[in-house]
Amino acid sequence: MVRRVLAVVTLLACAVVPLSADLRVVSKLEIRKVESTEAPNPFFAMLGQAMAQQMELMNGAETTTTIGDGVIRTEASKPMGGMPAGTITILRSDGTMIGINTTEKTYFRTRMPDMSAMVAAGIKPIITVTRTGEFSTLLGQRVERVVLDMRMPLPIPAEARAQMPPEFPTEVAMTIENWTAEAYKAYGTQMIKGNPAMAALGLGEVADIGFAMRQIVRTQMMAGYEMETSVTSVSEISAPAGFFDVPEGFTEVPPPAGVGGGRGGRGR
Repeated sequence: MVRRVLAVVTLLACAVVPLSADLRVVSKLEIRKVESTEAPNPFFAMLGQAMAQQMELMNGAETTTTIGDGVIRTEASKPMGGMPAGTITILRSDGTMIGINTTEKTYFRTRMPDMSAMVAAGIKPIITVTRTGEFSTLLGQRVERVVLDMRMPLPIPAEARAQMPPEFPTEVAMTIENWTAEAYKAYGTQMIKGNPAMAALGLGEVADIGFAMRQIVRTQMMAGYEMETSVTSVSEISAPAGFFDVPEGFTEVPPPAGVGGGRGGRGR
């Protein structure tokens, strides 16, 4: 569940206001062990080790992301989200997700995960935004450290909980530490507001914190580990025609197992 949320947070795309240009961002992912003075919940500790082994395949991945009006294009150097290295992912504001394999000249079309069912089940996160007022400079941009604390309740019926050990968790906690640039705020806002998955989870309230130039994610689901994404290059560009479309002559195939929230229609 949280893995899906992390994936959606990493691959957001939506249209809010027209942008004067497209934003091209190159970033690097690092997953590392961290020490903690608190003993992890035994259930999360076991799950965290398993997730960390899977996430290690992504460690060191370089991702190139281009944000346009109502669309975002991502290409990663390593396998991510169940897709092979080099897959181009295109996300549109209507929830459509397209994966393009340039090696095999194929593509698939699906939908972003529908979070409304999670909200209906009581899994809407409680979010606290803390603007620290701590400023620094990254890639020539003035950034502020902004911390998001998220707590997502686990909707376990009372009769089922009565059969569980007392230490079984009742919620999942996540801390997202951001260093946000005001200069690219419009792109950060567009990446959250209007996105159907994020709207369902009620994350629109964090849309105006700015564009994250650096981000560190810590969650109980990966106890003993943290994920840091650092922007290594950022620039405003004019993407060429067809950049956010499926190339001509590519063949549509079914989406990989576990990717997206359902099969979409054919065509571009």
